[in-house]
Amino acid sequence: MWNSYLLRVKDFIESRQLLQRDRLYIVALSGGSDSVALLCMMRELGYCIVAAHCNFQLRGEEAYNDERFCETLCAQFNIPFHRIHFDTQTYSQLHHVSIEMAARELRYQYFENLREDVAAEGILVGHHQDDSVETILMNLIRGTGIDGLLGIQAKKGRIIRPLLCLTQNEIYDYLRAKRQAYVLDQSNLIDDVVRNRIRLNIIPLLQEINSSASQNIMATSKRLSQVSELFHQAILQNIEAVTKEKTDDATLLDLEQLQHLTAQEYTLFYLLRNFNFSSETIAQISSHLHAPTGKRWLSKTHVASINRSYLMIEKRCVADLQQSLVIPEEGNYIWNANLKFTFTQQPISPTFQPSRAANEATLDADKVRFPLKIRYPRQGDRFTPFGMQGSKLLSDFLTEKKFSLNKKQQQLVIEDSAGTLVWIVGLRTSQYACINYQTRKVLRICCIHAD
Repeated sequence: MWNSYLLRVKDFIESRQLLQRDRLYIVALSGGSDSVALLCMMRELGYCIVAAHCNFQLRGEEAYNDERFCETLCAQFNIPFHRIHFDTQTYSQLHHVSIEMAARELRYQYFENLREDVAAEGILVGHHQDDSVETILMNLIRGTGIDGLLGIQAKKGRIIRPLLCLTQNEIYDYLRAKRQAYVLDQSNLIDDVVRNRIRLNIIPLLQEINSSASQNIMATSKRLSQVSELFHQAILQNIEAVTKEKTDDATLLDLEQLQHLTAQEYTLFYLLRNFNFSSETIAQISSHLHAPTGKRWLSKTHVASINRSYLMIEKRCVADLQQSLVIPEEGNYIWNANLKFTFTQQPISPTFQPSRAANEATLDADKVRFPLKIRYPRQGDRFTPFGMQGSKLLSDFLTEKKFSLNKKQQQLVIEDSAGTLVWIVGLRTSQYACINYQTRKVLRICCIHAD
């Protein structure tokens, strides 16, 4: 019987091209049934492996017994053994995460570091078919899209799961047939976390209703994986159709196209999740595409806003909008790590030509009074744009430039000691400080971005 399970795993690995014969792999070995079966099967199938064990120091002497068991087993099989001890409780408190999440983060960080140290191709973990069913049910309970119904993937990055073709009971059968011992983690038998409650309570109830419940869930998941491929192709076509502009700073989506899309909310979900918007916020955006200009939604990193005929996605303004920099005299000044300014004065010559570069301003030095100040816009700011007679609100000027509210907030301006705006950086100088035939000395300001 055990041989049939081994052959099924061999076929699963080969059909999906999960492993290569000439590469080294790390087996994540806890000492439990799944990881022990994985170690035994990879050894029998002739793959080149080492084992790695994590002691999270959460279960007292029991955890050290597990570690000794794993060490003895690897010595018996002549498999190189690596181990590490973690202060999981302290990590959980310092990083404000649950114990379960702390253990997960520590485990996979260690596996990846070890993989690089020993030049391994991948990390093998013992997830089986029942784990995949549990994951599907967890995702259903929390709310999910199609991807969440596909279960655990056999390969994701460097993490590989060769036992997904077997159930938990089949793994037990294999170990019994081999008379192979393993350890039992008593914490898996306590329904104190969501996954354990699903394993111990919900799945048995489903199997009472239909003994083939787990197999049917996996069969449905397999069919959905094919649907998912078609679905993603359609979503990518939708995204391409509505994306009118994409730069490092902003993404513009055509509102009219969005409003007439099939699977509109799904398209927005797959697009906006890359900008850290929650599913609840995406649902709100989808239902407010007819909102007036200025309507905004925030994620931790980005802002989405209605801007005329577009839905605009921009990085959130993380700057301190009260920040300012006083310029007492000419010289070089640093605004931040990515931006600096130079201020130089020079007499005007008969051959002088003002710079036309957007990052430079040429002003009449006698009209501009030091100290100058670089700052962000304030409510009510006004200036007289070069070439105009009357003043206008800076906000109106930026609106005419089709600046979003987020971009307006990040626009730098320079004012003189009288509080007069002399340069809207990169956009327009003020008529107040412009050079003319009476100008004797010029002030050149250059805004320099880091490469």
